[in-house]
Amino acid sequence: MTRRKAPAVHVPGSIDEARELAHAYAALEADIAAIEAERLVRIAQVNQDCEARIATRSQDMAPLFDSLKAWFEAHGAGLSGKKRSMRLGPLDLGQRLGQPSLAFDRGESGKTILQKLLRLAKEGFRDEAEPFIRRKVDLDKDAVLAALKRHASAANQRLYALGCRLRQQDRFFIEPVASARGQAGERP
Repeated sequence: MTRRKAPAVHVPGSIDEARELAHAYAALEADIAAIEAERLVRIAQVNQDCEARIATRSQDMAPLFDSLKAWFEAHGAGLSGKKRSMRLGPLDLGQRLGQPSLAFDRGESGKTILQKLLRLAKEGFRDEAEPFIRRKVDLDKDAVLAALKRHASAANQRLYALGCRLRQQDRFFIEPVASARGQAGERP
């Protein structure tokens, strides 16, 4: 595989030339910000228009849905035979099972069921209870970072011994000066 050189980068020869590049960069950045703002306004307008049109059509569909459902319940079984659905013009009408959801007996909740399963596991029925209990163990990266930032702590020393390190890199940035925002094209 041949090695390619990175394209040459123009390096300003003086502070004045660098300042000109900074003004050009700031002007382009301001243009991009204006274009993005315009895009957001247009998207909001299109979304608002579409939502209104969809809402109107959804309101128009609701009584039709109710009428077709009532008709199918009254006449569909006789027309569809053993099937639970039938084709009616451009639509398929019918009954289908929805996604199952977990329900509890009266007075029970997920918390009470979990407590009963944990009690079963303690009483020696671990194999029966364990498949229904989820334990999530995860590294708390925020806590590790906070401990590593406290240089003299015992936790810090322990985490370093385990192989944890703080890693920070310098990153080049360009951002508009607060007083120059909105005036990116102007020169002092």
